[in-house]
Amino acid sequence: MGAGLSHLWPTSRTREFVRAGARVTLIAPGKFWYSGMGPGMVSGFYEPGDDTVDAERLVTEGGGEFVRAEVMRIDPTQRTLHLRSGAQISYDVLSLNVGSEVPLEKIDGAAEHGVPVKPIKNLLTLRERLTNASGDPRVVVVGGGAAGSEVCANLWHLLKSSGRKPELTLVFSEDRLLTQATPKASSILRRSLEELNVRTAARSRAHPVTAHAARLAH
Repeated sequence: MGAGLSHLWPTSRTREFVRAGARVTLIAPGKFWYSGMGPGMVSGFYEPGDDTVDAERLVTEGGGEFVRAEVMRIDPTQRTLHLRSGAQISYDVLSLNVGSEVPLEKIDGAAEHGVPVKPIKNLLTLRERLTNASGDPRVVVVGGGAAGSEVCANLWHLLKSSGRKPELTLVFSEDRLLTQATPKASSILRRSLEELNVRTAARSRAHPVTAHAARLAH
């Protein structure tokens, strides 16, 4: 269940499972999008085709089955998956790798006016939206981890390459960027962003978010 990163390796060996007598079924809503290349897709350094793996082809070429669907409920007692369509699929062994989502409900207005970076396909939507926008966009990126910082830098390159002057603000609740890295790495990253004229707002939260503004709370 799910065409996530951890499922690519076993899915690529579907033929070995089939030869051993197993029936392999992969259930996913579509292609696999690689998060590590997502920010680069925003700037245009990578194209969408570079960032995707055809999970359906991967499993079917090995003799397995691909079901394009979303699972709404798991019944562990009956070992049954209930799909959004109403169909059911039984299993003997179930592996889960469905990826993650951004909890937009924690920020008022974010679901209506924001673009979550996951699923990764959303980054392509963001790229197209800003490419087609007129003028010099003002963009607020929330989250000072690796993904937020990389998305912010790639947004700058996307907009500058089209001759525009973007106004980018990176908002994060911690004292520094990239808290999982060393303070020196965090400092280098912040200087790199500031050299791109990206404004950083530490110890801040965007709440609420409206159609044209994000109020910062400290």
